[in-house]
Amino acid sequence: MEAAIHTLKNEGATIIDSVTLHVEQQNWNNDVITYEFKKGLNSYLSHLDNSVPIHSLKELIEYNKNHAEEALKYGQDTLIRSEETILNEITYLQNKE
Repeated sequence: MEAAIHTLKNEGATIIDSVTLHVEQQNWNNDVITYEFKKGLNSYLSHLDNSVPIHSLKELIEYNKNHAEEALKYGQDTLIRSEETILNEITYLQNKE
């Protein structure tokens, strides 16, 4: 990070240091985030028109594997981690607190 700040300064950027971001102080629960991502994405994909070949996160992962050269430039670790989440609605609500 410091190297990036140094480069920005050398290029003439004005750097404002000592900025406090309140989200930095939050205790993020990655299980909750991946569950919410999976649930939201599955909901969105399930409402796509039948002309679209993908209607779930699982189908999206499979599609990406079958079209890796075009679809996996940046990988799909987040998709896989979300698909593999062990949370259900009850454990999600318990962990969300």
